[in-house]
Amino acid sequence: MSAVSDAMLQGLRDRLVPLIRRTAEDVVLDVIERKGIPSRTEFRQSLASVEERARLVESAKAELAELERDLA
Repeated sequence: MSAVSDAMLQGLRDRLVPLIRRTAEDVVLDVIERKGIPSRTEFRQSLASVEERARLVESAKAELAELERDLA
């Protein structure tokens, strides 16, 4: 009797697991879309933009420091 119930449960598990997995994937994707979580490409582009601006700020700081030395 145990072997029969195990076989029946295995068949049920084999059918339910993909349905549950797909549902979980759908939930995750819906949350990502609603929250506006960026993709990897968008994240890399944003990071590159921030790094570029940081370089510009550092360059401007260096030029200001040089001007201050020249004026002092």
